[in-house]
Amino acid sequence: AISSLALMGSQAIPLILIPMDELGIANICLKIYISLFSLLFVLVEWDAPIGFLREASFLQAYFSRGFLYSFIGLSALEEAYSERVADMIAHSKDQFHVS
Repeated sequence: AISSLALMGSQAIPLILIPMDELGIANICLKIYISLFSLLFVLVEWDAPIGFLREASFLQAYFSRGFLYSFIGLSALEEAYSERVADMIAHSKDQFHVS
């Protein structure tokens, strides 16, 4: 549950601190998507008394839940990598005065 909370925080902080026009619509959607799944995982781990969470077999079986965890984690990792590459490209453009 702690890792899901940390992932949710890492997605929510840029949404709060960075202007929306700098993030781009696809990045905003991905951050919201990952945050919602992180919240879902926190509720599952805390055994929240929500009918859908208790009846969803893909959230109760360890194999499918682990697959979902790894998918969301890899999505967040790829997002962070692409943001870093975008920053490096922007920095290179500034350094060489390319528009």
